[in-house]
Parts: sequence; structure tokens; C-alpha cells
Amino acid sequence: MRFVVDLFKILKWVCSLDKPNVLMHLFPQVRTKTPNGHYITWLKSGLVKEFREGTEVNMELIQRIYNNTKFLHVERGRCNCTSVTITSIGQTLENSLHYFQGQPKLIFDQVKSALDELHSIGIAHCDVRAANVFVLLEDKRVILGDLEYCRALHDSPPDVKVFPKKKDACKTALELDMYQLGVFQDELGRLMS
Repeated sequence: MRFVVDLFKILKWVCSLDKPNVLMHLFPQVRTKTPNGHYITWLKSGLVKEFREGTEVNMELIQRIYNNTKFLHVERGRCNCTSVTITSIGQTLENSLHYFQGQPKLIFDQVKSALDELHSIGIAHCDVRAANVFVLLEDKRVILGDLEYCRALHDSPPDVKVFPKKKDACKTALELDMYQLGVFQDELGRLMS
């Protein structure tokens, strides 16, 4: 059975994620601070956004993501009228690389696909790097997470960790995404060698 996350339904962790694949419950239409001070909402299949405590949320950007894309189906969970039980959340890319030995293209293609989906609705990610890639282990599905620096494609890029040495090398957020995707491909090659 599937549960569709509707417009602006904020989900909370009932317990913090202490280890990968821990059993947790998600309740719709609740926005509550978790024990580790995080909020979370699932925006789109393959894309996850965490709001940290005190973070200013750009609602115009969130609304654009919701209004121009299909709603997320939370899969591999049991659904009843009040909650969804998710049994597989996954873990960081670095901790799950051994599942992909000899298949770096499988990881890269899924990250590129998630990025293409964002670009198709006019949004750049601006923080593409291995630390923001997660893996659902049951089906080796790769998730591009952390949309904290998202902005419109042609906006000026933010000041982030992965940025060209020449400050004016990327004039737009889209150019930064393309640069970071290339750096990620190199980083992935190093991680898997």
C-alpha cells in the first residue's frame, strides 16, 4: 500500500535516526521539533529536504517544488489512517559503496537524474557532493538530499564548500550545479577506487 504526501504536509520523526534502516513512523500534517532539532518534509521522489531548527524556510521555493511536480509516494511502508511505517530509509553513500562495486555509473546516473528533475522545474541544487547522497539499500535507489542551498537556475550561486577556485567561474546556480556534478563524478571515482 502507498501513502501520498500531499501539498505542504510536514512529516516528523517520532524518534531520531540513530542508525541506518531503523524502524520509524511518519505522521502527516504535523510539524514538530525532533529530539535532534530537525524537521523533515519529503518533497519529491529522489529528493529530500531537512529543515534544521531555526532555519529560515523559503516558502516560495518550496511552493514551486510542490506545485510543479508529482507528489511523492512513500514506498515500502505500511499505511493506516494515522501513520506510515517506513522500514528502509537507507544510509550515506560512503557507508554503502560496497553494494555498488564496479557500478559507479549506477550511482552517478541516479544523481544526475535527480538533478535533471530539479532543473526541469527551474531550480538548482547548488550543493551536489557525496556527503549529500544517500542510498536506499533494498533496491540500491540513490537519493540526492539536502536542498538547503536551492535557488532559481539563473540566480547567483551561493557560497558553498564545492566551488571553483576562480570566483567568477560560475555566474549562475545552474553553472554551479554542472561544475559540482563533474566534481562529484571525480569524487565518486576516488571513493570507489
